[in-house]
Amino acid sequence: MTMTITDRQMEIIEAAGRILTSSSTGGLTIKNLAKEMQFSESVIYRHFTGQEEIIVALLE
Repeated sequence: MTMTITDRQMEIIEAAGRILTSSSTGGLTIKNLAKEMQFSESVIYRHFTGQEEIIVALLE
């Protein structure tokens, strides 16, 4: 099932890709992602249910 990606979700996915590139899966946490994007964690959760959903979107 393919979901429609908003511009903000794409920004989050791209930031997740940067984190994965520099620090592997252990470095990809919602806290680190929010820090990378200079958001609060709640902003991330508004767009994704968790890091698993972000990783799946990144792979698609």
